Amino acid sequence: MEFPRHECREGLLKAAPRPALPDSSLPGEPPPAEASAVIPRKRPAFRSLDLWRGIAALWVVAVHACLPYLLSVAPSLMRNPVYRVSVSGPLGVVLFFVISGYCIVGAAYNSTVADRPVRAFAFDQIRRIFPPYWAALALAIATIDFSQFLQRNHILPGTAVVQKPETVWFWTTNVFLVQIPAGYASAMLVAWTLSYEIAFYAVVGSWLAIARRLAPDNVDRRVMWLATGLGTTTLVSAAWMAFFPRSCPFPLTLWYQFGLGSWLFFLVVANDPTAGWLHARRGWIRALVPPIAILSLMVAGEEDAVGKESLVWLGHPSLRIQSIAAVLFAVVLFAQQPFDRTVAGWRFAKPLAWIGGFSYSLYLTHVTVLPFVDGALRRCGFHGAAYLVTFAAQILASVAVAWVFHRLVERRFLGPASRGRSAADPAAEGPMRGI
Repeated sequence: MEFPRHECREGLLKAAPRPALPDSSLPGEPPPAEASAVIPRKRPAFRSLDLWRGIAALWVVAVHACLPYLLSVAPSLMRNPVYRVSVSGPLGVVLFFVISGYCIVGAAYNSTVADRPVRAFAFDQIRRIFPPYWAALALAIATIDFSQFLQRNHILPGTAVVQKPETVWFWTTNVFLVQIPAGYASAMLVAWTLSYEIAFYAVVGSWLAIARRLAPDNVDRRVMWLATGLGTTTLVSAAWMAFFPRSCPFPLTLWYQFGLGSWLFFLVVANDPTAGWLHARRGWIRALVPPIAILSLMVAGEEDAVGKESLVWLGHPSLRIQSIAAVLFAVVLFAQQPFDRTVAGWRFAKPLAWIGGFSYSLYLTHVTVLPFVDGALRRCGFHGAAYLVTFAAQILASVAVAWVFHRLVERRFLGPASRGRSAADPAAEGPMRGI
């Protein structure tokens, strides 16, 4: 499910000297010779994240492009390897959550060392998530009557672009992306992931506020409390889902995926000699990796055992497969990070990184585009074995519409620093194009 984009930009801002602290100012702080005299004001670059966003976004679009047809008309086509891979598209949401954890915690870390108020961090996330979502929701609502007319006349398949209007509370919770904890369905197919994403941001913001309250004048201690809080939350989420999945509350049910990305960030930054407390306590950071990974690999849910009702029979990944994918992807990102610039420069990576630059727009708008392209081409005879043409056309049309949406809507909320730059430019600011 899709998740906004925070660029992990290249380099470090000029490091500012911090006053020497007495040995008692931080519990267990190393001797002055081992402690860093500067703190980086910007996280290390991760230039290839747009490549992975592009892959994740296209995977999500692919499953939504083919799954309704396979379920309702031609399940036998699952033997085609293109569809077999595509129906595992929910794993693209897993990739988005891991990337989002890395980048959002990076934004919180930057906010901490730059001494920005928590409200500034919160405003950045709200600005980047909500206005594009509201625009996409309005676009989907505008198509309701037209799409229902086409469905009644058997021109479009029966899947709805957006939920039929219900109660005031249904729409209120959906507008503010709190529909999942409130117990309502999502108005848009992909909005449930954004509800989780907003909850994840709230958890990070809460730990950011706690860290500032506990250490208002000490950057190292704020970083310590932020890392401790997020690490504890990740361990609790993974353990709860591993041993008591039915009782696990929202949003801890999926936090462990986000948490893997957040701890990956701390693991990468801890290698930086200028990272103060994180570098001094890099052994502790590394020591938490095995329990987080093992507990995450143990995650399983009740739907893993219900067979066809959960689409597992069709190749739809179970929670166990999703947890394995989250851990493996975090490992890949960590192993790739030293070679990040090389990977980002690969020729085949550039088109995917370009799509990754507007992946949030693609995630938001594709569910509105797909039914119209699908219905039109199937009426022209592109079904059965020829459905591959319809499948490809849906993806291309979704990318085209998303690029226009990004230029007209999303880009306006990325901040002045990113306007006029390529979305794939690692120096450009912008929301984490996720879920």
